[in-house]
Amino acid sequence: MSKSQIDGDSSLSKRRRERATKSNRRSGILLGSFVALAVAGAAWYWTQVAEPARGKEAYEEETSRLFVEMKSKSNRLSENSSGEALNAFEIEIRELAERDGVKPERVDPLIENVEALKKTKSERRQEFEAMREAIKAFPLDSLPEKIKAFDAQIPGSVSRLERSQGAKLRSDWLERRKAVASELKTQSVGELMIRSDPSKADVYLDGKLLSKTPFKVSGVRTGRREVVLKKMGYRDRSILVSIEDSGGNDLGTVVLDPIVGGVRIIVSGGKSRDKIEIEIEEADESVSVGGLEVVQGYQHFEGREHQLDALRIGNYVLIVSVNGKIANESSFVVSEGETRQVLVEI
Repeated sequence: MSKSQIDGDSSLSKRRRERATKSNRRSGILLGSFVALAVAGAAWYWTQVAEPARGKEAYEEETSRLFVEMKSKSNRLSENSSGEALNAFEIEIRELAERDGVKPERVDPLIENVEALKKTKSERRQEFEAMREAIKAFPLDSLPEKIKAFDAQIPGSVSRLERSQGAKLRSDWLERRKAVASELKTQSVGELMIRSDPSKADVYLDGKLLSKTPFKVSGVRTGRREVVLKKMGYRDRSILVSIEDSGGNDLGTVVLDPIVGGVRIIVSGGKSRDKIEIEIEEADESVSVGGLEVVQGYQHFEGREHQLDALRIGNYVLIVSVNGKIANESSFVVSEGETRQVLVEI
């Protein structure tokens, strides 16, 4: 083989190797670019899809866990829970309500529950303070009946209060009760007498019904007392009296003022020459007026028409007689400040 042929073959091989090298370089560049793209794509997927999805799932799991925890706490809360516990729970549940994806209908009942409990505690506190003030202001000279009434009131209040409040209330009342009992032991007693015109009026001493007039009682604690007389159809009469222990305390005869109304009675029918007589009386028991036992409100008239402007209020019986014989018997009511018309047919 000639030298020129050998040189030609070497030159051809060299060009082939150069082309092969360039081709390998291009392949390497393409592979590197593909790998880079793949890595970038994987990174984008991880940061933009996979990781957010994973984070959202974890967030939702955390939200569900918190809701279950809050619901459990809500079930454990009660009217006896401390104010600090209720406030702390309210803050937590409101923070939960602000999380993404939390539906109001899930947390609203929990918020309403804690608000209701806080309202109850506030009402208990107000009742507790009011009862403590009432105990402090309880008069030392109170009657035994008033003491018993307050005794009966305490258990009801205690049952509505928190345990510590109830215990404090009982303690305060026991101390005040001891002071009242001590005051009672040092007090003297006297006698009280009272009459009324008309009689059989109810007698109230310091708000307690005792009896009817005429009335006499001993063992009344000395000091300033209020006597009230009450009778249907009469205005109440209040008398302030200072009971002395040096003897009887006679209030004398108290005249009661009647509450009045009017009536107009008209009788029709019969003959013009008939003798018409009208009788009215109160449908009530007899009483003592001016020292005499009488039927209340009794009046007698002759004629067909009569108007009375000062009848004591109440129920009345009306009897109409014709020529000495009862022809009609009925009833009517007298009201304060009114004049009632009563028509009678014979």
